[in-house]
Amino acid sequence: MVFKNARFIKPSKPFNKEFSQENSSSIFFKRFCFNNTGKDVYLRICALGIGYAYINGKRVSEDLFTAPPSNYEKRLWYSQYNVAKLLNDGENVISVLCGNGFLNEDMKNAWASTEASWRDHPKVILELVEGDNVFLYSDETWKSSLNSPYVMNRYRQGVVYDSRIPLPCEVGVDEKDWDFAIIDNRAPSGEFTLYESEPIRELATYEPKFIDVRDKKTRIFDFGVNMSGYIRIFTEGCEGLTITIRYGETLTEDGSLYSESIMGEVYFPEGEFATERFICNGRPFEWATQFSYYGFRYAQIECDDWNAIKKV
Repeated sequence: MVFKNARFIKPSKPFNKEFSQENSSSIFFKRFCFNNTGKDVYLRICALGIGYAYINGKRVSEDLFTAPPSNYEKRLWYSQYNVAKLLNDGENVISVLCGNGFLNEDMKNAWASTEASWRDHPKVILELVEGDNVFLYSDETWKSSLNSPYVMNRYRQGVVYDSRIPLPCEVGVDEKDWDFAIIDNRAPSGEFTLYESEPIRELATYEPKFIDVRDKKTRIFDFGVNMSGYIRIFTEGCEGLTITIRYGETLTEDGSLYSESIMGEVYFPEGEFATERFICNGRPFEWATQFSYYGFRYAQIECDDWNAIKKV
């Protein structure tokens, strides 16, 4: 039986169902000691809406957008990874970064997702298993925080990422001022099912085929093919500089980005759509979103200092 002792945990801060520009991801963190015998150790994890686990600062898998969406009251997909090579003999840390995904859609849309019964803070349930021994599982002894670099994240609409806020997944993180997570006694009640289908992963990288300099602040990058994905940027911007990225599949007659789509116009008629904002920290930084993806051929990037962007 999976997750016999584990429980869904979430941040202790009260949940606000109303739309808010501050729509942060949840972070969970736990220190533990382990006697590494070299045997296989498996992480079983279900993170809602989208979650990424790190052990000693390294992501446990290249899988993206896990757990897969479902009717959470009927089925909860969980993943299983062999993480033995990531574990130290002695002190270890495990952390999970959870975004909203389909669990918490707070922007009005055609599917009435804002009324879903499971809407709440992103959450996680997990366990670490060696043989038949479950030696670590999610409970109220974990620390949690909403102070994430993803200060806003929505599956379709986009994200705001503040790189001045560190991602707390290393051994040296100071979590003493964090709150303890709380057990979610109203978590979705679907049946846990191992996800064995082919995962979502990055399959290809495309370089821009053409760059249109629209004005001093704005450039449009043409990648030459319609795709499903996101862009990766390399920056060295001064601290606090904001870079805005807008995605689109077509251009208007005058060459401007047509940033709307049938998704944006019909299904998400309110607010921005397919837009990201990245806030620089004054140091070299490579970034691509983990909580959103888009159908696009063109990416419009707006920046007050183009010397800050080294590569797209």
